[in-house]
Amino acid sequence: SGVHLDYGILRKILPWSVRFLYHSRASKLRPRAEALHNLIVRSASLHSQLLFRSGNLSFLEGGGWLFLYRSEDAFDAARRSREFFRDFGVKCDVVTSKEVMRLEPGLLRRYAGGLYFGETMSVIEPRFVLESYLNLFKSVGGLILQAKVDSLFSDLSGAAVQLTDGSILAADEVVVA
Repeated sequence: SGVHLDYGILRKILPWSVRFLYHSRASKLRPRAEALHNLIVRSASLHSQLLFRSGNLSFLEGGGWLFLYRSEDAFDAARRSREFFRDFGVKCDVVTSKEVMRLEPGLLRRYAGGLYFGETMSVIEPRFVLESYLNLFKSVGGLILQAKVDSLFSDLSGAAVQLTDGSILAADEVVVA
């Protein structure tokens, strides 16, 4: 119900769409959702710690997240999603159309209802958070180097990358991003 399709580009996106649907089956989805859930839970804690260490915890704010449904049919169709959240211990409250208007009085259209995830956090300005992390990284001796990498390898002493100019950089850990 959440997909809008422009039939004019169907031929172009059909191979991707078939792969997407194949990998969206419940048997494929649960292991990925478990991995993502573990990553999100861990990252929320790490974000808080890093922002605290950088002196910029104010960049993180609560207030929750609201997922809205335009029609009763769409809300009813999302029952499995609500069960999925519950299975993973994600707290979400069902909100009525009136509660949506109370939570977000500036909305121009009326929604049938929604889900309110009250325990979520968000960052006020991602650019400032990134700059904060970068400054913290540099303050503990981190070095930012932009170069083209030819190969990545490891040995008993750790990991290393060989740059296209032939130089080799060794480190205890290497992050490929």
